[in-house]
Amino acid sequence: MVLMKVFLFLLGVLFLGCDSLKSVSLEVVPGIYSVFSVEGERVGNSFYYKDTFILPEHVYEEGILIEGSRYEILLRDFARDVVFLMGKDVSKDMMKRTAGLSSRLPEIGMELYRWDGIGFEVHRVEAVDVSFEIHGSVKKNLLQLSGSVDPGVSGMPVFDQKGVVYGMIMGSDRKKDQSYAVRSDIIKKMLP
Repeated sequence: MVLMKVFLFLLGVLFLGCDSLKSVSLEVVPGIYSVFSVEGERVGNSFYYKDTFILPEHVYEEGILIEGSRYEILLRDFARDVVFLMGKDVSKDMMKRTAGLSSRLPEIGMELYRWDGIGFEVHRVEAVDVSFEIHGSVKKNLLQLSGSVDPGVSGMPVFDQKGVVYGMIMGSDRKKDQSYAVRSDIIKKMLP
């Protein structure tokens, strides 16, 4: 799978001039952690901020595992599609990789980065206050970003070159080639 992505990326760069996967130099990469269902299937992502795992509510289910860590539910917000979990046995390495959360909105056109497993995907901010329907529920006050994302990307933070998080991916519209993220200023205000 990874080799196929690398091949397609190189093919896109050589023949189509595509530059969505950039080699960028980032000061800090936020701690990004896979979320697994009780059955062991990868269902999404989370990121770590001040003793708290932050992930989309639509990814959460009782008994999920995040990097093998135990946790306690701090807050579950269906309207915003956000869950906060306090890690109980978080390693020192995880603590070092805590994300910074921006209190400010990103500027229209600003480049934000998302790790895709082999490199950084670049998304440009198209709007800072839109609505999007996911799983039958309309979510408001979202970032609208260029480029759609694959299923399973929910929970991935989008961040600037300093590693400061501006949002958390929660959905995508492939037809419009756009993705949507819960804004970090809202996440920060909700923090328990």
